[in-house]
Amino acid sequence: MSIILTDLVWEKDLKPSAKLVLLFLAGRAGPDACCWPTIDAITKAVGVSTMTVYTALNTLERKGLIERESRPAASNFYRLYLTEPL
Repeated sequence: MSIILTDLVWEKDLKPSAKLVLLFLAGRAGPDACCWPTIDAITKAVGVSTMTVYTALNTLERKGLIERESRPAASNFYRLYLTEPL
C-alpha cells in the first residue's frame, strides 16, 4: 500500500518540506493508510528541524491530507487522506 500512497504524494501541490514529511508518512503507512512514527524519527529521516516538521504537519492537517491523533506517552497516530472520496 505504501507505494500507492507515495505515488499519490507526488501529485500534491505542497512546499518541499511538507511533501517530504508526507512522503515519509506514506512510506510507513499500512494498508489502512495509518502510521505512528515519532517526531524525532520524521525529523531525522527528512533531514529538517523539529519546528519544520511541526509546521509541515500543521499544513498537511489543515489541507485535509492527514489527521493526527495525540497519544500520551506514545507517538502520534497519523491517518492519511490522499485520494478523493468516492
